[in-house]
Amino acid sequence: MDHIDVKTAFLNGKINEEIYMQAPKGFERLGLDTGNLWRLHGSLYSLKQASQIWNKLLDQVLKSFGWCRLSSDWCIYIWHNEKGHLMILAIHIDDMLLTGNSHKLMEEAKAWLAKHFKIKDMGSPKLIISLEVIRDEKEGTTAISQGHFINELTVRYHQQSEPTALTPLSSSFKFTSEDSPTTEADKQEMMHHPYRSLVGALMYIMIGTRPDISFAVGCLSCFVTKVTFTTIFHPFFLTHRYPYQCFLCHHVT
Repeated sequence: MDHIDVKTAFLNGKINEEIYMQAPKGFERLGLDTGNLWRLHGSLYSLKQASQIWNKLLDQVLKSFGWCRLSSDWCIYIWHNEKGHLMILAIHIDDMLLTGNSHKLMEEAKAWLAKHFKIKDMGSPKLIISLEVIRDEKEGTTAISQGHFINELTVRYHQQSEPTALTPLSSSFKFTSEDSPTTEADKQEMMHHPYRSLVGALMYIMIGTRPDISFAVGCLSCFVTKVTFTTIFHPFFLTHRYPYQCFLCHHVT
């Protein structure tokens, strides 16, 4: 299994529609009129169409090598031949995981990508999209972990010193809308707490490696549009939710 990174992926695409922009800083050094509008011929980061342009270009390049995109998951490509050789390519924007049963064909596939894009062969994957890849070639096992990401969250939300818990959520854990802020001062106070960001981070952990916290995250998600004093300061939220993550981080991969 190899990790491949495409450098400046969004800058590879060409634009087939008329899009104009103001001259960026630095154009005056070239003696150009910065008051003019400039037509874009190539894709740029922050352009709304950039991700779609990159996706179409990458799809064309991969299919020209013989890759077939799965209809059930457009981020997965399959390559195989009549000799029984098989390769699988998983893509997340500009990060790719390539695996197969032929090292020679994998090298050919990477060489084909290098002809069209500037790529960096990262070798055996260690960390990709906040997922730590743990491989034991001797035992023939591969595991993924988000322990480092959980540790980062405990530091970000000041939960390093809390005692650990063995369950995601207590059965007595209950939220109520009656605790919602009623005064403008209370509502402004709630805006200073990064509750949505916190729930989003837990949701990413849930999807990646910890489906066992699904119910707990579902409970927390019910209040993202109207954060209450209970959801922020509830004792189980502060001393149960994150400590369980810490327990998982140190005991499970």
